[in-house]
Amino acid sequence: MMDYFVTAGLISLSLLLTTTLLKNAPARLNFYLLIFALVSWCIPWQQLPFVQQASESNFLALNLDDFISVETTSTQTTEVISPISQTNSSEQTTWNLSSIDFSLADAFTLTLLIGLVLFIFRAMTYMKIIRHFYLNSTESKRYKSITGDYLVRITELNTPALATGLFIPVIWIDKNMQQRSEINSVIQHEVNHLKQADTVWIWLICLIESLFWWNPLCLYLAKKSKQQLELSCDEKCFTQLKQRYQEDLASLLLNKVSQSTQHSFAVPMLNIKQSNNFNMQRIKLLNQEKTMKAKYIGIALIGILFCGYTAASVGNKSTTLSLTAQSEQTTQIGYQAQLEQLVDLSKNARSEDTAKLKLIYQNILAWQNNRAKLTGFEETRIKVYAFTMVNNLLQRLEQHNEILTTYYNWYKDDANPPAFLYNHIASAYLNLGQPQQALEALTKLQAEVKENFQPGSKLSLALTYAKLKNNVEALAVLNGINPSDIKNLDQYKYLIYKELDDSENMALMEKNDPSLSKVKMPKMISSSPVYKLI
Repeated sequence: MMDYFVTAGLISLSLLLTTTLLKNAPARLNFYLLIFALVSWCIPWQQLPFVQQASESNFLALNLDDFISVETTSTQTTEVISPISQTNSSEQTTWNLSSIDFSLADAFTLTLLIGLVLFIFRAMTYMKIIRHFYLNSTESKRYKSITGDYLVRITELNTPALATGLFIPVIWIDKNMQQRSEINSVIQHEVNHLKQADTVWIWLICLIESLFWWNPLCLYLAKKSKQQLELSCDEKCFTQLKQRYQEDLASLLLNKVSQSTQHSFAVPMLNIKQSNNFNMQRIKLLNQEKTMKAKYIGIALIGILFCGYTAASVGNKSTTLSLTAQSEQTTQIGYQAQLEQLVDLSKNARSEDTAKLKLIYQNILAWQNNRAKLTGFEETRIKVYAFTMVNNLLQRLEQHNEILTTYYNWYKDDANPPAFLYNHIASAYLNLGQPQQALEALTKLQAEVKENFQPGSKLSLALTYAKLKNNVEALAVLNGINPSDIKNLDQYKYLIYKELDDSENMALMEKNDPSLSKVKMPKMISSSPVYKLI
């Protein structure tokens, strides 16, 4: 992200310097350079060197089944699938926002969204003002010899005249201007704005300065661009009306028709009135003859070439750093490469060979301790995948204490770890015969995810209450589960009744389904095969 700011900043500063060197050049040339500087902030420079690489990356989903080689599979018909393994993926991907490190890119995106809202507000304000003008104006054909096909309307303004309209250009004239001798110069000024498509340019400037409302350099560029629009229009008027335009402009700007309220961040309208200092500059600049010369074109080209060199240099630096990162595998491997390493380490994780499972666990543990730490959400995701695989391995090895040790070692510095990992912790505590600790983990999960507390987790909570002999809570949670959300829910109900020594309900269920008497309480294995990336 810093590459973007450095590139756009250098381009803007170099083009500002170029316009300073071109102060005697036609204003339109400076205007185009300033517009180029503004637009440079809309180009994602940091992404350009990696377009092809990014398009080839797979960021859709991670399916743990895809990298577990199935050597042997067995199914116990008398055992029930773990309730925690049925936790819905929507809970699995519920993250506590405070656990995510918002990067500079996240903050930048947020400012752009705020800027977009600001632009919409300015556009709505513009439409409201134009609607007001239409309702309180009259059309005039008195100046058709000057305006040609452009529509002219007379209304009450706080400025001599305005030019508006992307698709239906309109020149608005203050009613008090009709009696002024400068009227022809004012109208010619607005006509030239429309002929040069300045109404389109002013909306582009409005969009960029709205999106980058927080950027003082962009706001300054926008202000200078608007001034160059006025200066270029003055130059064209001067070639048409000669000295008369300069006299009318001086008379108009120094003897105000009314108090102007235009400022650099106003509604996007072309207004002849500007700040007093700039108005004085406009009058003085009309005394200078400004013609396009070869040296001006040369200076402009040098400025543009320098911008291209700046962008290329930053891009090449980024690419070089990226290649260096790939070569330094122990310190600078990115998210996708680390994910592939984890996939490779996890092969044969479904093996029935205990020694092989232990070796996979030790390899993942060593990999986690030595891999380069990522930033933000990528670090959170890769660690979740690694811990989930470790949890599955240790569950099969029945090393439940190791699950807890690994969890607290990996997440000891995380104030708010991913909420759904509490399922794994609860499962480990239950397998260790510590239902009170399991209850605390599930209660934390429920408090964090609230309405996203999933049926699988509810069933685990009901089993936990049953092991604590809390009849009321166990049945309350159990009865709150929709039967369509849990496969074989009757089997779980029967096991909970058995845990609660509720022989009456057990007998009723056995009467409807005699096979329930053979159901065994499963080990709490919280292996969830699919995690979608968000």
